[in-house]
Amino acid sequence: MHFTLITPSLNYGRFLGECLESVAAQQGVTLEHLVTRSPTRA
Repeated sequence: MHFTLITPSLNYGRFLGECLESVAAQQGVTLEHLVTRSPTRA
């Protein structure tokens, strides 16, 4: 399976490393991980 993850990050850089490690540790799937500087606005 192929998944695309979008992680908005605005003033939460201290958690970004843990988030990236968690995503990289996933097995059995193909991942595309996009990190944005600000949250999406609806």
